[in-house]
Amino acid sequence: MCAKSLLRRQTLAKMKEQATQRKELADEDLLEQLCQSPSYESAHTIATYMSLPHEVNTRPIIQRMMRDGKRVLIPRTLPGYQLEFVEYDPRNLVRSAFGIMEPSNNCIVAPDNIDLIHVPALVMNNAHYRIGYGAGYYDRYLENFSNHTVSTIYSFQLHDFAEDTYDISIDTMLVSPYEYMLSKDTKLQASQRKLHMQR
Repeated sequence: MCAKSLLRRQTLAKMKEQATQRKELADEDLLEQLCQSPSYESAHTIATYMSLPHEVNTRPIIQRMMRDGKRVLIPRTLPGYQLEFVEYDPRNLVRSAFGIMEPSNNCIVAPDNIDLIHVPALVMNNAHYRIGYGAGYYDRYLENFSNHTVSTIYSFQLHDFAEDTYDISIDTMLVSPYEYMLSKDTKLQASQRKLHMQR
């Protein structure tokens, strides 16, 4: 078992080192896995997040959700390491102190009215517990959330670690286990089939 802080640092470094083409293909795979999942198909109101460059790219996910007629929400951080989810409006976004785009409007949606939350993760284990950036925003929010949750990760983000009592497990974990090889003509070929993990 590795300490959470060490796993967080190691995995974050690896995420930032990904080749652009490899990451884009893995992101496309995870987008399709998410949109084909039963929890996505049955959901009307879905909360996701505004990704950082090293994370699974959520911009195509948001665009797909809107095309599919979903009501899309994104998080806003509050004092006391709290979160709230607000309707996504690309015209009303501001950059937070963390460098993440957050909503500036006040169309706040209560937890009971959210069907599915797409939860970011740096590391996950086979029991679907996650390691985030360490502030505990999502663990606090999910403690009182009773509907479905899903995370999308790259295969190298899957590790063995002991969860803490305050950690909240994620219902569905979608993993892209692709290992890509760059051929002489610079085309990327997948050497593994995609993996879908659901509890």
